[in-house]
Amino acid sequence: MSDNNRRHFRRVDFDAGCRVASFGVEHDCELSDISLRGALVRTPTTLRFKSGQPCRLSICLADSDIVLLFECEVTRVDEHYMGFRFVAQDLDSFTHLRRLLEVNIADPEILNREFSSWSGMGEN
Repeated sequence: MSDNNRRHFRRVDFDAGCRVASFGVEHDCELSDISLRGALVRTPTTLRFKSGQPCRLSICLADSDIVLLFECEVTRVDEHYMGFRFVAQDLDSFTHLRRLLEVNIADPEILNREFSSWSGMGEN
C-alpha cells in the first residue's frame, strides 16, 4: 500500500526551527511539514536514528515563545529528512497544533474529519 493510501491526515507545509532529542543527544533541525499525527523534518546531515526509536521533538514557532513538545517515534530516516509519529503531547502543544492546522487547512470539513478520526484512533 502506498504512503498516500495509508496517510489519514493532511500534511501542512510549515517552516520552523525544531530540535530532536533522543538518548541524551540533541540535534537542531528544520520542520518541513506537520500533520495531526506526525511531522517531517530536514536534518543538516544524516543522523543515526533508527525506525522505531523513541525521541522528543520540540518545535519553536517563529516570532513567539511558543514551543510545541511531542514524544515521538521515528518512522523514516533518509539522507536529509526524518519522519516522526506523535505518540504523546501536552494539552498546550495539542492546542497550538490544532490552531496551526486550522489556519493552514482552509476547508473546515476536512479538519473536522481529521479530528474525528484522530480522536477515534485510541479506541481500538
